[in-house]
Amino acid sequence: MKKKRKISAWKLILPIQLIASVCLVYTVAKMNLLPNRLIVYLVIALIVAFAICGRLMIPFKKLGVGKHGRRSMASEVMMVVGKILSLVLSIVLLIGTIYATNTSQSIKKVASNTVTTTTYNLYVLKSDKYTKLSDLANDKIGYFNHGKSKSYDKAKAKLSDALTFQVANYTTTDALADALYDNSVEGIFVSESYGTVIKKRHPSFDKDTKILWTVTVTTSDNVATTNKDITKQAFVLYVAGVDSRGSVTKTSRADVNMLITVNPTTHQILLTSIPRDSFVALANTNYEYKDKLTHACLFGTDNSVKTVEHLMDIDVDFYARVGFTMITKLVDAVGGVKIYSEKAFIPWTDHSVHVKKGWQTMNGKAALAFARERHAYEQGDRHRAANQQTVIKALINKMTSSTTYLTHYNQILSAIAGSFQTNLSEDQISKLVKYQLSESPKWEMMSSVLNGNSEKVTGGYLMPNSSLYYMILDQKSVNKNRQYIINMEANKKITVAQDATLDADGTDGTDENPTATETTGSSSTSKTTTSSTTSTATN
Repeated sequence: MKKKRKISAWKLILPIQLIASVCLVYTVAKMNLLPNRLIVYLVIALIVAFAICGRLMIPFKKLGVGKHGRRSMASEVMMVVGKILSLVLSIVLLIGTIYATNTSQSIKKVASNTVTTTTYNLYVLKSDKYTKLSDLANDKIGYFNHGKSKSYDKAKAKLSDALTFQVANYTTTDALADALYDNSVEGIFVSESYGTVIKKRHPSFDKDTKILWTVTVTTSDNVATTNKDITKQAFVLYVAGVDSRGSVTKTSRADVNMLITVNPTTHQILLTSIPRDSFVALANTNYEYKDKLTHACLFGTDNSVKTVEHLMDIDVDFYARVGFTMITKLVDAVGGVKIYSEKAFIPWTDHSVHVKKGWQTMNGKAALAFARERHAYEQGDRHRAANQQTVIKALINKMTSSTTYLTHYNQILSAIAGSFQTNLSEDQISKLVKYQLSESPKWEMMSSVLNGNSEKVTGGYLMPNSSLYYMILDQKSVNKNRQYIINMEANKKITVAQDATLDADGTDGTDENPTATETTGSSSTSKTTTSSTTSTATN
């Protein structure tokens, strides 16, 4: 009877390593983030590792058999080492494949993601004792004429399908809320994001009313994209920092309005901030009515983009919508960022945070509080914008550090997921990452904040009967900042003069910290030189 031949361990283990190697190379190549030369290096390293493990596991003829047909001790040890090494490498390669797959999925989630969700509520007075939607049958319901609004049109259609009623149109939220209180209408149908606006005129609105019916609609922001090769051509990215505490897709105001102009040829990045309280013509009103820039986002991110394009007389190539929670998570994911504060203060938005004067490493919670602070500064809203730029620059510096994006990239992707969306395509994002990994450019970062005077004005679009503080922009400042962007798009190297009133990051030389710029990026933070008055607006 023939004996069964024993299958050598290496015939089982080596194929596993080979399969794991092929899976990793295939996934990384498909991910399209690494430069070709790095993929070649990876393939060579995997081939060498496979050869070494194979050589260790397959018995050497000279060392393989001793007296009486037994393997020598040296041969046995080498085989055991080879098996362990191969198994460990296989596990590492499979983990790497999982990470690469997660990376691709995370990029897919944020790329070309232009979805916005808006919740609309039907409010009635609590004193009217309505208990269900049908109680309003054939009664009068007030609408707010938003101008162009795809989401409101969808929501109104759903309400019409659910109830038969009379419509009363109002051109302002003030008039709409007043109509409910004086019983001109039995209910009002409006976006829940207008709550803070309505409560300016009726502070007890939440106590006085109840929601009888609600609907959430989903729309897609209609912002034209560009076919620019963003690794060779300058481009402009509009960033809307929204104050929603839930999903970043939820309709809300934009407390951060920033243009990031990137020129991959001159290796310059310019951050241009527009104060949230700037009194600007809104795109959804065909630019006939003005309001605070922060309110433009209540009508969709595309409305903010078009409003900013009209204000600056430029074309915006891409946009990104960022939630506050992302800043906190992202700063923590990279291990904190080094920030310079020109003064010590306790942030108005978070009294548990203590900001020191000078350089300090901030965690996510502190960085967000620092970026939202305006009460501690004479320049108010403008200085808040400068602080936001400081945090963004610190993050860019930290994230473009090779040691950071190689060791923290999974945490970075996890922080971005769910708190960031952009109309940049997956291919464009991949090109940017490959460009950074391949070229490792030394970015010169500059910043500027639009200037103006804070004035109390009556006649804003949403609250025309309320006298509020607005930032009335200086047209000279608008023109100057527009020219910076135009020059960058024309591949001209620009210089931005420093604004002594906004020294938020220590680059005036008042404090030195050699670790402040930890990456390939420059710490240049020049700003406009125009003067400004304090902005005290609170809405």
